Formats: sequence, C-alpha cells, structure tokens
Amino acid sequence: MLAGCLLAVGLSGCQEQPTEAGPSVAVSQSSSSTGEEISRDQAISWTYNFRAQYPEGLRAVGFSAEGIRSLLEQEGCTGIRIYHATNDSQENLLLLVGSDAAGRDQTDGLLLDASPRCPKWCAVSPFAGNITGFAAAFAPDAVPVSQEEAIRWTATYQQNHIGELRSMFYDEATIESLLQQSHNRGIRIYQGITHNREPTFVLVGIDDNHEDQLRNEDRFYANGMPCTHGECMFSSLLLH
Repeated sequence: MLAGCLLAVGLSGCQEQPTEAGPSVAVSQSSSSTGEEISRDQAISWTYNFRAQYPEGLRAVGFSAEGIRSLLEQEGCTGIRIYHATNDSQENLLLLVGSDAAGRDQTDGLLLDASPRCPKWCAVSPFAGNITGFAAAFAPDAVPVSQEEAIRWTATYQQNHIGELRSMFYDEATIESLLQQSHNRGIRIYQGITHNREPTFVLVGIDDNHEDQLRNEDRFYANGMPCTHGECMFSSLLLH
C-alpha cells in the first residue's frame, strides 16, 4: 500500500471569504491544454464558485507525492488523468491514472484513490472555504485500487452525471512543478468553476504540515485537457 501515515492536525474554524466571484485509441495530447498556471486570486475565486454551486459537494482530495511519482515513473507515462468516480459506498471521489504520449490511459498499471477528502478532512485554506465543524487535515495519501473497482466506480459516476466533466489530464511538467516546490509532500486537487462557468480542477501543493502551499513563490494550476460526455478525444476502460 502507498497510503501515507495519517497524522491529524487540529483545526480552528475559518470564516468563508467570498470573492468575485474497450481498446484505447491513440490521440495526440496538445501541450496547450494540459495544465495552465493561474494566480492565487483565480484559484480562490474558482474554488469559491464551486462551493457556492455545490455546498455539499466534494471539495478536494489530497494525494501524496510518493503515490503521484509512482504513477509518473511507469514506463511511457507522460502525465496524469484525474477521473470523477463514485465508490460502492456511494461516496464521490477522485481517481488518478497515468496516461501515455498518445493519450492512452495506463489502466493496466497503477490506479489511485485517496482518503483525506474535504469537506470531511480539510486544510485551513482560502480554497477550502468555511470548514467550521469539520475535523482535521490529514496527511495526503495514495491508495491503490483494482482495475475492476476503477471501472465500476467511474461507470457509477458517469451514469449519474450525464453530460458533466468526466476527467481532466495534466502533463508531467505541470505535476512536477508542484512536487518540486520546497517542503512539498503532495498535491491537493480542488474542484473549481471558472469565470466562464466551466468545471475544472485546481491543483495546489501540500506542505509538511499537510496544509496548502500558499507562499508567494508557490504555483497553482487548472484547466487541463477536459473530457466530457461525447467530447473526449480518446477511449478508455474508464469511459462508459
């Protein structure tokens, strides 16, 4: 197992601060759509937009650097695709799978879930919003799941969310730029909605204390290559 140690960190509540708010088919993945650096203010605004529209929705999931690097180290892996999924307990989650240069998901390799999910386990962060009453931030982890589970869980989500975002691809350079930040221990993936009302994932580094990396030198990314119903540029065992 790649699960990291779970070290609870006590939190005090923070006040919400609204802002302005089958076989694989090979395709080329355009570097222009595999991750865009955004400002901290954009990240705050876009994550706020999501919470405003889905106050009870899954806000974020923290994945360990160890788990993410295990994906990137697979032969031929050029980036990571993030899938929406719903497990057998009817909990929404995010799954990570490696992807090759032709856009094929590496579903015969490592597939990762992670258990520290917000709003149950949240960092004190402007991206998490008001977390008064929620327990604590846990260390990011990475839990391998079987191909059968990944297929079943992505099918459940997609059948219940027809026409919505299924997945988003971020290239290795984008992921590594976060992992190489000083004191980085992983990446927290937030759900966001852009100013154009498009769904996205906002990627933020996680520090030694399991909190978001919010220093002036830290980076934030969004707008990877999206896959929505009928508009995906590839086929995969995780598309239904």
